Amino acid sequence: MKKLLIGVLFAFFLLCFPSEKANSVVSITSPDGFAIACNAAYIRVVPHHCLYSSFTGGNLTSDGVCRSLAATVVAIPSQARAIDYSLKLSYQSANAVANRTITTSFYLDSGCTTLIADGSKNHTMREWVALAAQVFSAEQYYSIGNVTQGLGDLWYTSTLTACVGCVVGFNLIGYYD
Repeated sequence: MKKLLIGVLFAFFLLCFPSEKANSVVSITSPDGFAIACNAAYIRVVPHHCLYSSFTGGNLTSDGVCRSLAATVVAIPSQARAIDYSLKLSYQSANAVANRTITTSFYLDSGCTTLIADGSKNHTMREWVALAAQVFSAEQYYSIGNVTQGLGDLWYTSTLTACVGCVVGFNLIGYYD
């Protein structure tokens, strides 16, 4: 009887406490067997995301012409599938009541014909009262998905409408691989 009771208790413990090893927490460098290193000057902070570890910003040329982001500000890492970036917008008043508009669009090709999904950003600031030489700034954060891996560049157009002296700053925050 004692042996039977010990056997039942043993079976009960095996059922309640399986002998399989528990899954351990995986590292951020290879959470799913994907162990590619981030580009130089980037650090991995979460799985599949590399954060730029130094300043990568610069001003976009706002003349409506199709331009290379790599040639103007910063190259997009070749492993990038999506990027995080910010646009710093500086509006200058013109001593006249009007809307000041900045439109920036990102493309996958050097002819600026293949617009990236959700790659066009339109920002408007209203000068409600005529002010002479006042500067107003805003910074907006965005992500662009579906970046063609291996491309290493994006192209953009940036136009200003009634926005003399306005500036568009671009800062690459990081990328998803």
